[in-house]
Amino acid sequence: MYYSILFPDREYDYEFHSNIQPEYFKDLCLDQIMDACMKGEDFDLIPLFCTALKEPDEIRYRQEILTDMQNPELHQRIKKFSSYMRRLDRGMSAVKKDFYSNDSFNNNYLTQGTLLNYAEQYCHAASSLWP
Repeated sequence: MYYSILFPDREYDYEFHSNIQPEYFKDLCLDQIMDACMKGEDFDLIPLFCTALKEPDEIRYRQEILTDMQNPELHQRIKKFSSYMRRLDRGMSAVKKDFYSNDSFNNNYLTQGTLLNYAEQYCHAASSLWP
């Protein structure tokens, strides 16, 4: 499961949704906006935006989040956090492979120490969100 700030108090199941954009995206040119926003992104965020919101409270919540993102200071903090997350995600790929390996050469204290180092970096990145 994955948690997103785009959904209030709800888990987001990536496997449940697809990247297929609703038909009205083309009519409203939202497909072009999404493509421009996601250009160069490592994370696949399109399913988050393609998920239909049915409850008025969810829609208001989403609008409030997007309004908050217009704050330049907050926007910069989120960009910095995202940059940290990209770097950690790249490094974690190798650690995950080694950590779950049955080979004792790959799954060792060095791998576990690297995992702990990434956990510390995540905590540092998360704490950078608040002044």
